[in-house]
Amino acid sequence: MQYFVNASSGNDANTGLERTVALKTIQKAIDKASSGDVICVADGTYSPIRCDWAKPITIQSENGPERTTINGGRTSQCAWLGYGSEEGAKSQLVGFTLERGKATEGGGARGGILRSRRCDTY
Repeated sequence: MQYFVNASSGNDANTGLERTVALKTIQKAIDKASSGDVICVADGTYSPIRCDWAKPITIQSENGPERTTINGGRTSQCAWLGYGSEEGAKSQLVGFTLERGKATEGGGARGGILRSRRCDTY
């Protein structure tokens, strides 16, 4: 299944199943997603995210890292991808700029797979 996220026009009360009813936050899409799902993220700046170790998912930006950012605000890690198990470590974050992350290890991201290409599957 695919979920859509849009920081400017989304609403976390939406289903996120189509662009016209996109969610506002990546975290809400992660919370709704199941193992194997894909989350497509529109241009914008987003809050830090944390993936459940039991469900490997793919989180992809629509237009690449030049236009899609996760900002840790110098207070937290930008992305925790699949903390806690080998299975969760299969989660992927594709095409994001990670900025202002803070942690004792991996200020940008921890766990999972980081890739820098654009979202090209809809």
